[in-house]
Amino acid sequence: MTANTAALLAKPVITLPAVSTFTLGWLASLFFLLLFNQHLFSVLAEAHGGSTFSQWMFLVAAGLLALALINLLVILGGFGRLFKLWLILLLLSSSLAAYFTNRYGVIIDRDMVRNIAQTDWREALELLNSTLLLYFFALGVVPSILVARLKLSYTSPLRELFKRLLAALLSVLLIGAAALTYYQEFASIFRNHRELRYLVVPTGYVHALYTFAKQEIKPKKIALKSIGMDAHPGALWNAESPRKAVVILVVGETARAQNFALNGYSRPTNPELSHEDLVNFDQVHSCGTATAVSLPCMFSREDRSSFDADKSTYQENLLDVVQHAGISVLWRDNNSGCKGVCDRVGYEEFTPASDASLCDNEECFDMILLKDLEQRINQLPDAAVIVLHQKGSHGPAYYLRSPKEFQQFVPVCHTNQLQQCSKTEILNAYDNTILYTDHVLANLIGFLKLRTERYDSALVYVSDHGESLSENNLYLHGLPYAIAPDEQTHIPFFMWFSERYSERFGIDTDCLNAVSNQPYSHDNLFDTVLGLLDIKTSLYRRDSDMLASCSKPR
Repeated sequence: MTANTAALLAKPVITLPAVSTFTLGWLASLFFLLLFNQHLFSVLAEAHGGSTFSQWMFLVAAGLLALALINLLVILGGFGRLFKLWLILLLLSSSLAAYFTNRYGVIIDRDMVRNIAQTDWREALELLNSTLLLYFFALGVVPSILVARLKLSYTSPLRELFKRLLAALLSVLLIGAAALTYYQEFASIFRNHRELRYLVVPTGYVHALYTFAKQEIKPKKIALKSIGMDAHPGALWNAESPRKAVVILVVGETARAQNFALNGYSRPTNPELSHEDLVNFDQVHSCGTATAVSLPCMFSREDRSSFDADKSTYQENLLDVVQHAGISVLWRDNNSGCKGVCDRVGYEEFTPASDASLCDNEECFDMILLKDLEQRINQLPDAAVIVLHQKGSHGPAYYLRSPKEFQQFVPVCHTNQLQQCSKTEILNAYDNTILYTDHVLANLIGFLKLRTERYDSALVYVSDHGESLSENNLYLHGLPYAIAPDEQTHIPFFMWFSERYSERFGIDTDCLNAVSNQPYSHDNLFDTVLGLLDIKTSLYRRDSDMLASCSKPR
């Protein structure tokens, strides 16, 4: 081999020309617009309606508006030699965001970012699949390699700054022109679909990340605000009883009311609970659409309309008030933690090492929550509240939530890539999780029934939020509450009382059944639990207590 031949072979096959940051910024913005925003345009087209021509013209204007917004983020986010790194970070993260937005209709707002931040590694691994990796490689890795190999033509810092300002000015002018041209359409659509700002990739999720991070990095010098320090047992506790009062609060995961046979669902998803003497409330809605919001919200003194997930970290909740009244509290978790709710009460977490018969290498089935339950109750003083936090119906891998013997609705979707399954397969897999939850809860009631000589007991079951199962092409949960469908907010809620508990605390279950179809929400849980336990405190609101009209005056 001659020296000339070796030199020719050493040269790269493709020589990429040098480009300015100004040009690269606009090209990258166009790339983001066209390849990462299919769901955005789908939502815009549906929201606009109108004739084909007018709709297309509106979408062109909306595309120019989105292009300008993206370019503002791209061109102002990285300067000088950091520009490539900024673009690569955007490409890699946008490929992941686009997957969940385009495939599942997920909106990545601040609450969703909080939910992601609080997701444990087991839940995160469930989301991995070949399509997600394809998105990441094709739309993230490959373009990033191309950007890394590009030669950028740099000028003086002053000229570079001028070009950035020029690009920003052009973007602003483009935004103004597009907005003014279709002002009425934009004003109407954005007024009714505020979530659209989070659908623009990458600006939407970057803004969500910024607002979340801004809150998280604030100095953590805020003192914990105590509430309910005046809490104490009411008069009903004065009557001496040889039995321990036990209330078990089961927090379900991703169970929606529509799929409970107790609520009129046509499928027999509650074959065991349907034989129990329950008080079933069929019109209950959650205060959030994701665990990171719903869980702290349902235990908060604040109602959904005034609840702030950030502020709730620095304020005590229902469990603290129960403890202030002298009642022991234990949280048993088979999920991804309590999101700060149980920070000041007894806590027990189940892991795959907890029981080989109920766990595999990744997680445990919810029957684990009953393991050694009697021992735990006996270890607590005279009165106890035990919270059982289920894995429940958490998706998208619904088939993992129920043992094989409970996968009675077939065929089942055996993948976390829900779009690869038919609606029937998805529904079957999900309904099997409800069937298994039915079995777990019925066993829990059976456990309490066998111990009526030792415990005066009550059970409350409530899910944290619902789930979309392909209705309107939506999957999973987490949509902003204002636009969330009923499937994500309408939740199952029921109570069971031992006969002696009802007598001791003056609860008329026949009366409750007569009013159980009234509308309620997570906002009612705080006062209902206080009423259930006859806890006296200035925080108690009788008109919010679901038991108030059917129990002795508290």
